Amino acid sequence: MSPAYKIFERFVNGDIKEIENLKSNNESESLYLDFKLFRGDNWKNTYSKAASAFANSEGGVLVWGVDCRQKDGIDIVQDVIPIRNITKVKSNLDNYTSCATAPGIVGSENFVITAADDTGYIVSYIPKHDGMPIMAMGNDQHNFYYRASSSSLPMEQYMLADRFSRRPQPKLCLVFDVNISENYPGEKTEISIRVNLHNLGKGIALYSAAYISADAYIRDHWSSNALHYAGGNIYDNEIICGYTYEANPNYVIYPNEKRGLAQIRFEISDSVENRLKLNTINQLRGTDYTKVDTSDTPIPKDFTFKYSLYADGFVGEGQKVITLNEIMSVKQLQLKCDNYE
Repeated sequence: MSPAYKIFERFVNGDIKEIENLKSNNESESLYLDFKLFRGDNWKNTYSKAASAFANSEGGVLVWGVDCRQKDGIDIVQDVIPIRNITKVKSNLDNYTSCATAPGIVGSENFVITAADDTGYIVSYIPKHDGMPIMAMGNDQHNFYYRASSSSLPMEQYMLADRFSRRPQPKLCLVFDVNISENYPGEKTEISIRVNLHNLGKGIALYSAAYISADAYIRDHWSSNALHYAGGNIYDNEIICGYTYEANPNYVIYPNEKRGLAQIRFEISDSVENRLKLNTINQLRGTDYTKVDTSDTPIPKDFTFKYSLYADGFVGEGQKVITLNEIMSVKQLQLKCDNYE
């Protein structure tokens, strides 16, 4: 989830109290957040400029009905002033959103926070746009803007040249498909976790590679002609298991396509000892690893997967925690990494 959308969700979930607390909390504008009053006919230019700036940067949120002015050199909220006829204003804003910029911004949202008697506030979310730059189409504007700190500024010529020549970029994330494959009541539970690479970007992912490690004894069973296992390390004392995967030149992940990366299998004993058991043999590229005895290893409460993902034009890293309760509560479960949006 992007920082901009987290801010948007904060206002959506916080409702009217989130708005009312802006002044007392000395809330200030930032790279992802802007405050504006809704007055006269100038709101179209205001939205158009902000939408262009946020879309050409990292995305952002525009909150309508908030008076924000400089204090000691910082833009700080001075007051909140509800918008009258909020239903009509929201309708006008929705109708204008699609023509406020060129091209239009896919994924923009306007959310009403109602106060009383058809008054309230509007929270506008503008996502980041990865393609060609977005032009503001307000009255006499027709300019490209970007976000710098808490300001929306015209883009320089070199910025425009870079954006127009930039091809769409891939965005890789991990999706974990958890499945309880077989259950032996009173003995053990066999669990498999399929790790998938998902391309959320608009560009094709070429020359993909990934490194995944986990902080519990797990075993990886995987064979693929496209994405091959490039190395693994097992440290008995630290109980760490890491694997590296590299793609051959013919391996591509198209936009919105999901491809399998690894299959992880392990067993959980239902015995009195309450121990985690290893799967038998790791068979990767014809290599057999000797089974490791983990009878003295307690069942972990969760599994933390750390990962680094690479492709031409993309680098990303992070971690995903899968709790044992999540695994054991259902037969099938799909979990997504934190940058999935």
